[in-house]
Formats: sequence, C-alpha cells, structure tokens
Amino acid sequence: MSNQEDYFFKNILSTNLEERKKVNPQYSIRAFANYLNLSSSSLSDILKAKRCIPLYKINDITDKLNLTEQEVKRFNDSIFQWKKDNKNKNKKEVSKPLIIATELYEDIIKSWIYPSIFVLSSFKDFELTPRNISLKLNIPLEQAQYALDVLIDSGLLIEDNNQIKQSNRLVETTTDVPSKAIQDSHYEGLDIARKKLQETPIELRDFSSMTFLASKEKLPALKKAIQKFKQEIVEIGEGDTEQEVYRASIQLFPLSCDSKPENLH
Repeated sequence: MSNQEDYFFKNILSTNLEERKKVNPQYSIRAFANYLNLSSSSLSDILKAKRCIPLYKINDITDKLNLTEQEVKRFNDSIFQWKKDNKNKNKKEVSKPLIIATELYEDIIKSWIYPSIFVLSSFKDFELTPRNISLKLNIPLEQAQYALDVLIDSGLLIEDNNQIKQSNRLVETTTDVPSKAIQDSHYEGLDIARKKLQETPIELRDFSSMTFLASKEKLPALKKAIQKFKQEIVEIGEGDTEQEVYRASIQLFPLSCDSKPENLH
C-alpha cells in the first residue's frame, strides 16, 4: 500500500497551489478549486489524499496544470494507485450509515437537479458525466458539474470501477432537516409544474385533481395511501428501454376552514 505522500496527483496539486501563493499570498484553496472546477471541500480532501480526483475531470485538470506528457502519465497512474489502495476501505464504508451535514443535505433537497441526477445514476447504459447530465436535463454544463460534485462529496454517489453510481447506503443527517428546506423544495416543484403545464405536450404529462369530502380522522390513512401509490407508480414506470426522468407531485390539503357554520335561527 502506498503512503499518502507518494501520490503524485496530490503532490503536483500541492506544489502548484504553493507556487500560486508565492505569487499572491492571498490566493486560497477556494480560488484554486474554482480554477480547477472542483468544490473547495473536494480539493481539500484531495490534498489530504482522503479522496481522489473524479475520473471525468482528469484531462481538464492536467491541461490546466500544463503538465508534460510524462507528468500526465504519472498523474494518471497515481490516481489509479490511490483507487487500488482504497478499494477495500471503500467496501467497508458501505455498511456504515452515511452521515451528511444538514447544510449540505438542505442544498440537495431544495433543488430538483440533485434527485434528478441521482435517478439518472441508475439508468442503464447512461454514462454519468457532466456533459451527458447537461444535455439530458437541459441545464448549463457548469451547473451539472457542480451538482455532480456535491452528490459525490455527500457520499450519495461514489466512483467504482471507473463509473459513478449510487452508494446504496442508509442516509442520516447531523440534525433533523428544517421544514423551511422542504418547503422551498415544494415551492420549486410548483413553479416547475406551472412551466411544464404550458410547454409539455399533453400526451407526455398528466395534470389532474379532485375535490372530495373526508374526515380529519382519516388523514393518516390518506397519507399512507399516497405513500403506497407513489411507490407503485415508480414500479410501474420501470422498464428495459431508455427512460426519462419524471416527477410526480401530489398535494392533499383542506379547502374548507375549520369552523362551525353560524346558527341560522
């Protein structure tokens, strides 16, 4: 097993950062991360050899560092050596609950982009790269790159055998997710639904509602039925052919107010 000091990719990045600091003492890891199109937390872990550079970013980073052909080879070799050294360690981590900081988890659940990318990771024959994500979800390439980094940083996605896939670990947060974050997610969902109602052909969507009488005592049973229905439509939608990312939003709320009518006599 290699010592973390032996990884060439780590050493070359550290050297490059120090050279930039000599020219500009105010130069930070965040600035260097932005230049490399990495999140600052990712770069910090890479410099400590706690994690590796995503495979899809290797060429871009080696180009930006102006490495020679020989250095590029050593850079790539050291990345694959890191993966080999940490392969067994990563397998052991799978059985442990995945602890995500509440702040990071809030960002993930606020936007439709993160769950969409997570779902895309289970697509058959779909290579999860920023460019493919950008094209599939019709979002800017930079946004796709950032969101993919966040999902990898959180541990929800992992790199395994040169592929990015779901970690399949039980997710826990440091504290309960604030209701404000969940509310923001629902607000965004309503905005998206309004847009899709106008621009998506009717044969590719279904918007419907119903108004009915219900007892408040039956509300828990209604919520349970909705949860069961959501799981059922996921199972119905699965297939072997190329799939698209769909979102099903269900709202259940009272239209009448909780007050007794005035006595008319």
